[in-house]
Amino acid sequence: MQSVLVGSQPQQCTTLTWLLVGDIREMLQDHLDDEAIRWLKPILDSLIGAMCEQSELHSRAGLYDDLLGTFPHLITRVAGIEAEQNELCRSLRELRNGIERDIPLQRLAAELEEGLGDWVNCMIRHSRREAVLLQDVWYTEIGGEG
Repeated sequence: MQSVLVGSQPQQCTTLTWLLVGDIREMLQDHLDDEAIRWLKPILDSLIGAMCEQSELHSRAGLYDDLLGTFPHLITRVAGIEAEQNELCRSLRELRNGIERDIPLQRLAAELEEGLGDWVNCMIRHSRREAVLLQDVWYTEIGGEG
């Protein structure tokens, strides 16, 4: 599969991811109709691509390697964050694939609104957990315990 953002850095993927999450949140506020669902498909495709690339870049760059070298006791938290990222990608693919089902539009829209709303909330919680982990490390280093 070719890279969505050839030569991109993890921060560019993160920025694109959150822009697309914002687009989804806005679409959900207006409720989904046939046209919105058509627009939703490429947004989800781009979001999945950006998230997968971000995960790949983090793995390749060893984003957490330095952190774990200094704070090996955080391995469980790091593994949890990485597992959450993988689960977010998997569940978003599932939601995207669900768009293609042959069910009445009202039912599809309702299911997508609920599923994507839950997914966005999970994404926000995941981001907060990741930020707290990095803040904990930063405060430990500043506090002289690291």
